[in-house]
Amino acid sequence: MNPAHTAFVLFLLAVNTALAAPDLIYLRDGRMLEGQVMNELRDQYSFRASAGIPASQQIPKDAVKFVVYGDPAKARQVLGLDQAARLGKNTDLATATILPTEAFGQSLGPVVQAATQSIWITAYYVSGFIEGPIKVFYETIRAKARAGLDVVMICEFSAGTRPAVRNATLNFVKELSRDGVTVLFIQGGKTMHKKMIIVDGKTVLLGSSNLTVAGTVGSNEMNVQVDSPTFAKRAASDFARLRARAIPATELK
Repeated sequence: MNPAHTAFVLFLLAVNTALAAPDLIYLRDGRMLEGQVMNELRDQYSFRASAGIPASQQIPKDAVKFVVYGDPAKARQVLGLDQAARLGKNTDLATATILPTEAFGQSLGPVVQAATQSIWITAYYVSGFIEGPIKVFYETIRAKARAGLDVVMICEFSAGTRPAVRNATLNFVKELSRDGVTVLFIQGGKTMHKKMIIVDGKTVLLGSSNLTVAGTVGSNEMNVQVDSPTFAKRAASDFARLRARAIPATELK
């Protein structure tokens, strides 16, 4: 590069620097500094004032209230906004809703009614519906199964569970089977005490409530609804593990 060209480039850089809007640092003591933030470190800013002090000075971050960058491109770079935007496109932003007993019961119907592909359930204890939200839940999963959705329920049937609970569950799920719900059982080994519903691989309900009238009205329970494909994928992996062990009613001993 010839000297004339070099001088011209330096001139342009000087002009651009002069035309750039200054950065403003607002201090906690009420002062405002105008100049250029040269660098941002973990605990301080390297700052050069527009007038007065020609050399850079180090300003502790705990003395700063906020910073306004004069150049939007510089602000995006310093604050990492472009990187955050790229990461945000690949981030699964989960939402979790705490559901005590009655709130859980009221959420059951809408969650399964929204299903378009699958409803996977693990249940320790289920029983015939009488009234209320549990009736809506069972009517909905039966209708979804008749419509061709993959509706699967894995129930507990191990020796560690009282016979009354096992038999009540077995008797009721026979009705669900007639409508196309795939019902399987865990028998042997540890008691399967999980209560979980996975809908369309993106929404998970889990907690302490059994899928009974008491579990949705009256009992002291706590549950959570998590809307997150990533979380649902992990839950589905656990469901698949149980499903591989589960057996149909005809194989129960």
